[in-house]
Amino acid sequence: MKRLFLLAVMLVAGCAADAPAPQPDLSYLAEGVRSALLEAQDRSREALAAARSAAEEADAWGELGRAYHANHLVAAAAESYRQATSVAPGSQRWHYYLAHVERDRGNLDAAESAFRRVIELEPGNRPAAYHLAQLLIDRGKPEPATELLRELDSQGRDAAVLAAIGRALLMQGHYSDAASALERALALQPQATRLHQQAAMAWRGAGDRERAAAHLARAGETDPGFDDPLIRELASLSVSVELYIDRGRAALARGDFRSAEHNFRAAVELDPG
Repeated sequence: MKRLFLLAVMLVAGCAADAPAPQPDLSYLAEGVRSALLEAQDRSREALAAARSAAEEADAWGELGRAYHANHLVAAAAESYRQATSVAPGSQRWHYYLAHVERDRGNLDAAESAFRRVIELEPGNRPAAYHLAQLLIDRGKPEPATELLRELDSQGRDAAVLAAIGRALLMQGHYSDAASALERALALQPQATRLHQQAAMAWRGAGDRERAAAHLARAGETDPGFDDPLIRELASLSVSVELYIDRGRAALARGDFRSAEHNFRAAVELDPG
């Protein structure tokens, strides 16, 4: 029985290694982005050819997926991540990235399933639980999202978690509790000015129009930050013009003019036209 299992694993790994790598259209991309992705394709082919274990094959597929994902080629990224998870189904890393890319593509059932798979593999995975809760809220399921978020909140203070709790409670009509959670989030991250809009809605629902008006007057565009090491890693791989522009705008919003200038310059260098 054990031999049959090992043979099945080897056959799956062999099929994945022989599968054609996704070849998305790169012709419309800026030269710097196109060159970086062609290099990533070459590295993936070499790594697959040299792989001597399922883990190495999965990493070859996964790294190609990250290169595509970081530069917004989400269909090719999803295909690469699926290959990685088929070769190494026990690797939470590739399931996690697959969950994000499926969410970005609008495949919410697949995203939810992948986030749940990560939590099965690693029950203490905080980012997976947080993003699953956000996805559940977006899908109109605030009750199970609140349960997940309450557990995260019990592990330590986090403005993004409190903001998500506020959003979930707001959806359920628990206005006073939502307002309390959002006030706590703003106390931790006062620069997260988008939360003022939600706090205004919560206080209005709770019947305090004066507090609602005060929050509405301070509403902005900055969201609370959430520490996500794998997504931070992914962002570092991007050579996308859009990413640098987004980073520049975010830096401007928080008053970090040096960082804004650096990111805008990087965008121009990638696509001078």
